[in-house]
Amino acid sequence: MLLAALLGYALERGLLVEQLQAANTELTKLALTDPLTGLANRRAVLNDAARLFALAQRENKYILISVIDLDGFKLINDTRGHLAGDRLLCGIAAQLQHGLRSSDIIGRTGGDEFIVIALGTPSGHSDQEKDMRHAAELLQARLAKATIGRYELGHGLGGIEYTGASVGVVTVIPGNITVDEATKLADREMYKVKQQRNGQRL
Repeated sequence: MLLAALLGYALERGLLVEQLQAANTELTKLALTDPLTGLANRRAVLNDAARLFALAQRENKYILISVIDLDGFKLINDTRGHLAGDRLLCGIAAQLQHGLRSSDIIGRTGGDEFIVIALGTPSGHSDQEKDMRHAAELLQARLAKATIGRYELGHGLGGIEYTGASVGVVTVIPGNITVDEATKLADREMYKVKQQRNGQRL
């Protein structure tokens, strides 16, 4: 009887440990995931970016950082409601994710802003600056195009023809700049694009 009780206790303890580990894994995932879009949140993106920067430095490659801000999002929220805004965010998150490589990092950093971080090609050759500029232009065009289109808002809200987001992209050499500094540079580029787009609408 004692042996049976000990075995039962050991099995029960093992089961509890497994349940605790599963719960901890789920909590960690929740702490690093944006609950609305399912993308990585700001904390997760910064963690992944630090690893990507280290990899790029080892392999002598550059990094592309893009900040994406949804133009007109506040107006959509105000006129169509927060549910419509949430559906648009989820739709754009899916479109952005669909257009990226598996090695690229994407996350929602808050509100209507997303970030994409990608590994460039080996740096150090004679046309490096031209290559980096061309890569930034290509990524900017690809991400901007991915956000344009019709998004169904569901629940009787119909759809919306979205004309696209403002996308700022910079290329940086790891070791010369931190992730935070590079993100701020990309943010500035995004605001330049936003001002140009606003000027075109006037």
